[in-house]
Amino acid sequence: MGLRFFRRNGNSADSHSRRNGDGAVPDVPQAPADGGKRIVLTAPLTETIDHAGYFIQMGMASLPIWMEPVLNNKYPNWRDVQRNPDGSARFMPAGARLVETSLLREFSAPDIVACYPDDLDKFIGPNTRVVAVTTHNPLGVTFAAGVYTSIFGSSKQPINSHYARLMFEKIKASPYRRNFKVIVGGSGGWQITQTNSFEDLSVDCVVEGRAESADSMALFHQAIRGEELPREVNVAHPTRREDLLVPDRRTTFGVVEMTTGCGRRCNFCVPDLNPQIDMPKEKISFIDG
Repeated sequence: MGLRFFRRNGNSADSHSRRNGDGAVPDVPQAPADGGKRIVLTAPLTETIDHAGYFIQMGMASLPIWMEPVLNNKYPNWRDVQRNPDGSARFMPAGARLVETSLLREFSAPDIVACYPDDLDKFIGPNTRVVAVTTHNPLGVTFAAGVYTSIFGSSKQPINSHYARLMFEKIKASPYRRNFKVIVGGSGGWQITQTNSFEDLSVDCVVEGRAESADSMALFHQAIRGEELPREVNVAHPTRREDLLVPDRRTTFGVVEMTTGCGRRCNFCVPDLNPQIDMPKEKISFIDG
């Protein structure tokens, strides 16, 4: 049923490898005129939408995919996203924007783009060397997701993990897949490592930690050189306020990070294992996108 919803909206992620109903093989997407961006940043559609308030994102993390029509009826325009004149995403999750800001310290702006999953074919080409993904709930294996989706029936796949899979399928089906590495970060990366879903999702490396880390940037340089990447990387956490970055491009819901880590020091909580650091006041700005 999930794939039927997806096809209904014209977003079939793996159409390159499937035949149409008349038996014809779909055309391979035309390569971007510029050969594609060296580094492409993206996130699942359900994590990039910037309207209908936080409720819709919470609903997508809790409702099973078969209940998607409920949200479609209540928010018929939820898939309508805004783009910049060059086709890049106007809104992206704060984590993706932080990766973008970190990369701009070491790579030129024309080499990098942040785009929506539906626009990947416009930016991935023979010149692409890295596709970096940020995701919160790629497989829907969190305790809360399992409990809430089970309330509505036997299906335990939330809507947002369904759309995350569609994004990964599209990346996997790219005719240029052998040319680039797929690096995944974000709070949902652990779901890939703990379920060993690297091959299934065509992921080369999962990063645990912040994008400002020199270790994170080293991974991108390795990927661009065509070197093999470790499957799992825990990068060093910044220890000084001066090392933290604040993105200056529009984030989903206008999120601005003001503090990282925690001071409670609970040994079972990952954020608690990092030092509590507040963003310098002069770095925090609200961008009118």
